[in-house]
Amino acid sequence: MSGLTSLIRPVLPTILALSAVTAGGALASEPCGQDAQPCLETGAAAADVNWLELAMAQRPTPGAPSSKSDQRRSDGGSSRYDVRRQTEARGFRNEAFVRAGALFAGHESDGDFDPLGQSATLGYRRRIAQTGRGTWWVQPEFVYFRDTDRFDVVGVEVKRTFSGVGGLVSLGYGFDLGPVTPFATVGAGPLNIETEVDDTFLTQSVDELTVGYAATVGVRTPLVGSLSLEGAYRYLGSVRTDVFGLHSVEVGVSYSF
Repeated sequence: MSGLTSLIRPVLPTILALSAVTAGGALASEPCGQDAQPCLETGAAAADVNWLELAMAQRPTPGAPSSKSDQRRSDGGSSRYDVRRQTEARGFRNEAFVRAGALFAGHESDGDFDPLGQSATLGYRRRIAQTGRGTWWVQPEFVYFRDTDRFDVVGVEVKRTFSGVGGLVSLGYGFDLGPVTPFATVGAGPLNIETEVDDTFLTQSVDELTVGYAATVGVRTPLVGSLSLEGAYRYLGSVRTDVFGLHSVEVGVSYSF
């Protein structure tokens, strides 16, 4: 029934207009006296024009919404789509990144390391929430660090290398400011730390598996397409009592998909 109604509705005004024209012609043809005939013919012509104008005014325009409710639904759907599309453009669903840089101010309790160690991070970001311009994500990442210290013991130079690898799981948040997006992450995970001591006569190394924690702040900016340039500072600590913390500054790229 609703399908039949939708088919009849567009042509109903035209049918009514044709009926009015036919009725007007019939009135004009009926004899009503010599004085009244011009009046009836004029009325029929006026009725003809009025019905045609009304029919053309009420006839729906092709492609236009058929009612105000349809117009509201159409406008609302378009607005919601535009907002969702703009939100998607600001953030990302998945993103892989790689960074490398210098390790500085890393030290143990019995001596400072050289300020120019090496640090690298390889990770993946998975968006879990979008709030306006802000994006929340979960971030599994692989970290690497290495630093070397040299000191003398009774006239013998000793080289000590402090290195490690670890896997962290972090929670991150970024806020889109247009040209740049500042971000921050906090996380924790297992670390394997190796300490190697070389006194030119003997080399000894000790491996230890421990728990590490990290806090990172950084900023990224679009490069081209899905590529972005990013830089970050990271503090990496450990539950080991002889490791105070490692500070690193890294630069890299990220790819969103």
